Order: sequence, then structure tokens, then C-alpha cells
Amino acid sequence: MEVKLVRSDLWRQFSTIQNEMIITKRGRNMFPSLQYRISGLEEDGLYRTSLLLALVDDKKYRYLNGQWDQFEPCVEATHFPREVFVGETRSGKDLMKRGISFEKIKITNGDDVCNPAREIIRIQSMRKYIPILGLYKASRNPLEAPIKIGEFQFEETQFIAVTAYQNTAVKDLKVMNNKYAQGFRDTVQTKRSSTSPSSYSSSEDSTFSPPNEKRQKLSTPEEEQENIYQPNAIPQQQQQQLHPNFYAQQYSQNAHQYNPYFHQQYQEYAYYNQYWMNYANQY
Repeated sequence: MEVKLVRSDLWRQFSTIQNEMIITKRGRNMFPSLQYRISGLEEDGLYRTSLLLALVDDKKYRYLNGQWDQFEPCVEATHFPREVFVGETRSGKDLMKRGISFEKIKITNGDDVCNPAREIIRIQSMRKYIPILGLYKASRNPLEAPIKIGEFQFEETQFIAVTAYQNTAVKDLKVMNNKYAQGFRDTVQTKRSSTSPSSYSSSEDSTFSPPNEKRQKLSTPEEEQENIYQPNAIPQQQQQQLHPNFYAQQYSQNAHQYNPYFHQQYQEYAYYNQYWMNYANQY
């Protein structure tokens, strides 16, 4: 009987930088997921598989100055490791053909794990674990309990349970290799490319071009002169409401505060006010 770890190369990459696994109250899937290939079974035999996350030691760990160190012995009440049976009874032929997968297993630091039907395992943060695959030979008699015939573990699958990634290298490696992180991966690559020096290249063969946006046309001094407001004649019914000094005071102040444009408007308003007042006085 022989068992091989699927994606062992990827697991070894994580092992070299000390792998971390996120745990949450509701449970979080592991990545990389635990998958195995097995051979040497009886094709007609019936088997069951289980997963146990065993503590590597009795220490707690902390991430300090870019590396993991054993902090102190754990004085908390340690829960008993819970072995989870995954899937139904399977034939040896099916196991050897399709392999063993624990991709649906979740890890948690919550307390609601009393239901054996849930494929969830409770572990503690800042502790180091190693997954152990259990293989049982099942009987065709449902009243007989399965018998354990083997345990298998791989050193490169060790990990430290965390509530947030401590080493950014671990996070980056997971993002680049997890197919479910495609959206996040694209976002990270976009941000990196937009801030990289190559994005601002000024070489002649650069394919970068500014966005084709409509921009407001700036007026020339001649156009500004043409666009100066031209006052209209004031209707007769509004002539009695005119106050000659009002516009003079307003625009004489503006003329000193801003520019000659307001001074010109002041001259025009003063002229028309005086014109209509003289016209009104005739009647």
C-alpha cells in the first residue's frame, strides 16, 4: 500500500517559508487542499478515510522580525484532536482511480463543532499542526466498526494556524496558485503595473497613449472680449425700480478687486441707468 501527496512541489514551496492556514469562527477551507493518490488496495475491498490535524508540539508561536519563533508552552486548555471521517464507504478500485480529497474540510477556532456530520475541525491559533490521513478497512456488515489499517503524514504539510496572514510571502504564494483568487490576483497585478516605473515610459516605441477624453476649450482674449455681456433695454414698467447708484457702487468695487472687465460693465450699467432715468423724468 502506497500513498502520495498531490501537488507535493507546491506544498514544499509553502514549507520553505513556513505555511500558514487561516482559521475563522465559521470555518475556512485549507489551501493548498489535502489530496492524495493511493495504490495497493483490494479492488473489491471497502474502505473509509479520515483526517486528523495533530499538534506538532505543545508550544505557541509568534511572528517576530520576519520569522516564526516558539513563544512559550501553551497553558490554555488543549482540546482533544478530532478525527473527521470524510465521504462514504468506497471501494478500493474507486479510491485508487479517483484518489482521496479533503478539499471540503474547514478549520475553525469556534466552539460549534459538536455535529459529527460537519466536515469541520477545531484548532487553536498560533499552534503548529500536521495533517494525518487515516485509512480504514470497512466491513460489509453495517454493525461492524471499520478497522484502521494505516496512517500517513507528510512533513511538508505542516502549518501554523492564524487568524490573519503574518508572512506576506505566504499570502502572495497562495494568491498566485489558488484558482479561486483570480479576481484578487488580477487586481493586485493591475495595481502593480499601474505603479511600476515602466508604466511611465516616454520612449518613442511606447504603446501608451492618454485617454481620449473631451476637454474644455480655453478661450482666447479676443473671444473673451466678444463674449462680454451686452445689457438689454429695460422695460418701461421696471424703470421706476432703478437705482442709479446701486450698479455704480457694486461694479466700482469689483473693478478694483478683480480686473478691467468689471470696470467696463460698470461703465455700461451706469450709462444705461442714467439714460433711462433721464428718459423717465420727461414724463
